[in-house]
Amino acid sequence: MTIVYLIFLLPAIYFSLKYDAIEEENPKKNHRFWLLCVILIFISGMSYGLGGDKFEYMEEFENYPRDFSQLPQQIGLGFLLRSQMPGWVIMNMLCKKIFDSFYAVQFIEAICINVSVCCFVRNYTKRYFLFLIIYFVSFTYFMFNTDIMREAMSMSFVLYGYTAYTNGHKWRFYVLTLVALLFHFTAGIALLFPIARVRYSHYTFYVAFFTAFALWAGSDFLITHILSKLGGTGNIIKKVFMYSIQASTIFGFLRSAITYIVFPFITMYYAIKWEEDEELARKKKKFYSFQIPLAVIASSFVGLTRVQNYAHILYLVMLADFVYQLFRKKREHQGLRLMNTIGIFLFFIWQYSSYWPKTGMYYFELWFPYTTGLNEYRDVEFRAMGHSEVLNPDQDDKSQRDVDL
Repeated sequence: MTIVYLIFLLPAIYFSLKYDAIEEENPKKNHRFWLLCVILIFISGMSYGLGGDKFEYMEEFENYPRDFSQLPQQIGLGFLLRSQMPGWVIMNMLCKKIFDSFYAVQFIEAICINVSVCCFVRNYTKRYFLFLIIYFVSFTYFMFNTDIMREAMSMSFVLYGYTAYTNGHKWRFYVLTLVALLFHFTAGIALLFPIARVRYSHYTFYVAFFTAFALWAGSDFLITHILSKLGGTGNIIKKVFMYSIQASTIFGFLRSAITYIVFPFITMYYAIKWEEDEELARKKKKFYSFQIPLAVIASSFVGLTRVQNYAHILYLVMLADFVYQLFRKKREHQGLRLMNTIGIFLFFIWQYSSYWPKTGMYYFELWFPYTTGLNEYRDVEFRAMGHSEVLNPDQDDKSQRDVDL
């Protein structure tokens, strides 16, 4: 059933070649763009057993009661035992009561995140289809639709918030961020968006890189002092501890720094530099200003890499412009830009081709081959087992901090 992915990818490539060069509004271009958005929604909504985290969501859904009088109790249990925010619990219980099917949850989440992403993209680039191709082949689509579903629900509101803020509607940004917090507590990182003041320059790159290195080098000391003062009980505290004690070697730091600082900086620098619309360039500078601090955090503390998710779509939008400019615009530093593009996609391949020896599977097999609700008898438990292997790695000096609490 992997041919389902080609139903999206082949038209996207064709439409990109045909329409992405068109700068002005074009009804056919818009129609094809939203058609592909609908296809993405149905691929996710009709899927069965794709991803890793989804197996936990499916199991939890079966245990939700249909009696809405138990909602307060379920919200409390979800928060304490599974670190789930009220919005996610309410959405699941509504789907349980009305549809009694997890497919309803999948469709609602797929509609929210993909429509939000597509609306955002139309405001900041004319390379609609190239963005969708990158969104798909970089596995971002798969992660947002099948793994980090709760976080993706938060991001669907945050993306509207970014647009509201850059258009001068600051109060709307804060309201949307508050709604996003009802689905995942990591949405709080979006509150850095208004206060981010990072200068658009080469100097910023050097400051970001060496700041990240300094934080990484001193992270054991920082984490020890933070965790030693951390009190409380519950699943959220447990997750904070679990993420905080994750460590990386110097090679792990360099990999993270290249992924989150070097590649994005080069990409965004040229995407902004050659943006002909002054107002759009101003907005992209704001995105750049927000992405850099998150990149520093993600590079310094391996357990906090997920904060980068809240700037990832902003980065991919500018990556679409960057790739387009590689073939259509100036020849300045073309070798550097070509190497940057190749490097980005090699790192994507490297990440998603990771091998898990205990289960004998590769990372990308969480989504390949495609499995659908029309074929539920197919065995997909190997994905749950592989995901469990990632969440419970063998602990050694390289993967865990030796913190003195």
